[in-house]
Amino acid sequence: MRARSERAGMRASAASASAAAAAVLALAAVAGVAGVAGAAPPRADRPVAGESIGGGKPARVDLVIAIDATGSMFDEVFVARATALAAVDAYARADPPIDLRVGVVTYRDKGDDPRVVPFELTSDLAAVRKFINAVDAKGGGDRRESVWFALQTAIRTLKWDLDKNTAKSLLVIGDAPSKTYKGEPDLVPLAAEAKAKRIVMSAIAISKADDTLAEFTRIAKLGGGSFATVEPPPPRTDVPRGKPPPGRDVVFVVDTTGSMSGSIAAVRTKVHALAKTMAAEGGGGDSALQEFGEVRFGLVDYRDRGDAWVAKMRTPLTSDMGRFLSEVDKLYADGGGDWPESVTKGLMVALDDKMGWGAGSGKAIVLVGDAEPHRYKGEPSYEDLARDAGARAIPINTVGCSGDSEVPPFKKIASLSGGEFYTLAKLGRAVDDSVGGK
Repeated sequence: MRARSERAGMRASAASASAAAAAVLALAAVAGVAGVAGAAPPRADRPVAGESIGGGKPARVDLVIAIDATGSMFDEVFVARATALAAVDAYARADPPIDLRVGVVTYRDKGDDPRVVPFELTSDLAAVRKFINAVDAKGGGDRRESVWFALQTAIRTLKWDLDKNTAKSLLVIGDAPSKTYKGEPDLVPLAAEAKAKRIVMSAIAISKADDTLAEFTRIAKLGGGSFATVEPPPPRTDVPRGKPPPGRDVVFVVDTTGSMSGSIAAVRTKVHALAKTMAAEGGGGDSALQEFGEVRFGLVDYRDRGDAWVAKMRTPLTSDMGRFLSEVDKLYADGGGDWPESVTKGLMVALDDKMGWGAGSGKAIVLVGDAEPHRYKGEPSYEDLARDAGARAIPINTVGCSGDSEVPPFKKIASLSGGEFYTLAKLGRAVDDSVGGK
């Protein structure tokens, strides 16, 4: 059964594999590899494979390929393999021949065991191909993955030939952006380490998602390499997916008092962009973040006592993106009067059982506002609400929209609930992290 499904998958991804090979050829010269059929002329500031180095010996090339092997790659795994194999073959068929070693790092995310699997640099290309062909997609759990940790493993752990005459290329293949963990380096210091070792980093995204494309482009830019995309294949029907992945519930709680007009427009713009990204990744389905069985959104808007309403549930959690967008589009700024607003009432409505939180789903709240909470008798404190949310594994990611972007209670709400605080300028990141499960 497995062999039959493998053949079906390879046939289904033949067009994408061809595109992958073309992408690899476009990247090869940037890494300093001449003589690769179809590649553009190499850059003059890099060692050139194919030239003799020291007494007529073949030029040396170290190629390391980092491959996303998380569950979101279920549909793309055949294309990822084909892309990696195309890279190996493009380098191996260089004319004149080169002294080639290839290594591989497969990566998933923190909590997966193993998180990364390194395959040491070797000239045994048959062993390399066997390893690549065995790459399977599983794990991950949320959208963002350990891309930076994979780069760290590739740069620091594998035994690169540090001779300055050896061309060194690190190619990342994946469909999702990275997650940054405390105590671990992000892209900027890793790119500096790669540059110090004369390692050129390039990236191929098997995705149409804007954040993935932006991040993989940044890898190539900081790594001195090139960026390419490969068309994601249609969903696989040849093998069962097994146990459905967990869902994701995200509730937006938005201050709609008079001072929030510009911020509401920013929320509307970001949510519509998110909808487009999800549709691109999921082929138009409602649950388009591929590692989640179902992504649902809810919306609460709050003002203050004396206004037309204090806090209103615009929509409970729903997977109907059209309904959610319609309610977001109805938000408008009005009322308020004084500075503090009914933040606590907004959170009370969001945390109420009527919101419909899923028992087994990953959860988050995005709180967007520009004023501190009013403290009213008979209502719980915002500190207690934040602690309650944290105890229920519902982190509250807060977005401060005041002029100086400093709303101290918002920082405290985030901290007590296990969330993060963001400025309005980073609204997009707050939403992406909430939906992606950071």
